[in-house]
Amino acid sequence: MTSFFDRARALREAEAPLAERYESLVAEAPSEVERALARHLADFQRMQLAFLAFLETRLPDEVRWLAQIGEDEVKLREGPGPAHRVLRELAKGTPCLVVGFQGFWARLELADGTRGWAFREYVECERQVGPASDEADGPPPRVPGRAEDGRPRARRSPLRLR
Repeated sequence: MTSFFDRARALREAEAPLAERYESLVAEAPSEVERALARHLADFQRMQLAFLAFLETRLPDEVRWLAQIGEDEVKLREGPGPAHRVLRELAKGTPCLVVGFQGFWARLELADGTRGWAFREYVECERQVGPASDEADGPPPRVPGRAEDGRPRARRSPLRLR
């Protein structure tokens, strides 16, 4: 009998060729409108494949949010602050799991198991999957494009801690 993790791996492998087919739709789109829709679908397929990779191993119980990186060249650091060593840079759209918050920083886990910290302004939380934040974590994260009061965000933070 195959395990849940094996089935997730098999599903990701079966879906992977579709990503290329979606990309060909983007390239062949006859207008900007069709290209925008095809790009949206291709991005969704890429995100689906990336999150399927998380299901190939046991997820940590402390996961709070499914998220993605919202800017290019976001630095993943060893600790919560700009003085900590950079582990790697993350591209916009990189899927991640949020396992906690500390002040202005989000603790992330990537699909390959790497854990680190990123400036929380650049982490777009998509769906809450764990318990709500407690006082030690600070306030809950912002939803992409929305201020804390729920109104559309007017501008980005002046801090550029990518």
